[in-house]
Amino acid sequence: MKGDMRKDYLYRYLLYRFEKETCKNSALERINQEAKERICQQATKITRRISVFVGLVYLILFCLIIIWLNANCSQNPFFRWYQGYIESLFPLINGDWGSSWIEKKGTILWISIKAFPIFVLNGVPFLLLVLLIANRTLKKKMKAECIN
Repeated sequence: MKGDMRKDYLYRYLLYRFEKETCKNSALERINQEAKERICQQATKITRRISVFVGLVYLILFCLIIIWLNANCSQNPFFRWYQGYIESLFPLINGDWGSSWIEKKGTILWISIKAFPIFVLNGVPFLLLVLLIANRTLKKKMKAECIN
């Protein structure tokens, strides 16, 4: 990816975790700043690669679960709410968005606000999974650095 990796949220999170682990482990205090940045950059790159694969698997499994629930669990109250909530977004998405650019921006904002609970339900488990992968990758990199 182009750009400065130090501005990435994942890199900042890993640097924060590294500093937190440094307070717990005295062996990590002797590592200089360049080595810390190098370890965090490597951990960020590895986490990104793993997260792409895990994201694809997560998306496929999520779609399969939704298809299975749609076919088998029509009486489940949570799934009925979930399906009804998504169906309530269809008139907004397929309806009239207005003629001016401001009306179109307002429609996009309204759809985003209405769809936020669905994004949270679908996205938070993946975000937590990425953070777990990042922590594990960082710990492996720190162990390798302490051994050397």
